[in-house]
Amino acid sequence: MNDQIERIIGLHAEPGVRPRVADKQQARLRLIAGLCASKLPGDLAEIGAQKGATTVHLLGVAREHDRRVLVVDPWQPGTQDCRGHEYAVFLEATQPWDDLLDVVRKPSQDDEAIAALEGRPLCFAYVDGVHQYAEALGDIMAVRHVAGVIAVDDVRMFDGVRRAFWQAAALLRRTAIYRPDLGIREGYLV
Repeated sequence: MNDQIERIIGLHAEPGVRPRVADKQQARLRLIAGLCASKLPGDLAEIGAQKGATTVHLLGVAREHDRRVLVVDPWQPGTQDCRGHEYAVFLEATQPWDDLLDVVRKPSQDDEAIAALEGRPLCFAYVDGVHQYAEALGDIMAVRHVAGVIAVDDVRMFDGVRRAFWQAAALLRRTAIYRPDLGIREGYLV
């Protein structure tokens, strides 16, 4: 699977791009999630969905492979990038696939959110929660049982996330694929 992921990253690379710009990221995530869903059992999970742009791509994969998507996000105004309108935008964006969607509207550190993630067989998870070390590591550990790939956003942008990514790779004994030289802002734990 590592070679296939490297190939996808290479085909959808963004060399020279600023870290906040990731025009090809959703294509990478959709293809890698699809690869996992085509080969492994379990649903897909997303921690930190904001307006649902990535969720829509994961829901497309879920529809193609008869899976579900579990989303954990508190949508709490005043927290990271949340002003108050995001949940309504998320609901509108994901409405065509609401039959495939399970939402836990709690912080990812909440016991109920962790139990929902840990209690679900998963083939793919996308972690894009709080950009601090402890929270990012906790999010990764909540989906450590993923049969396939854990994608971690913002590894290139935030030191705390980058530290959590490398720590999780060591703790979980997973292969870390991280290619900032190609303009990729996320990392993959395989």
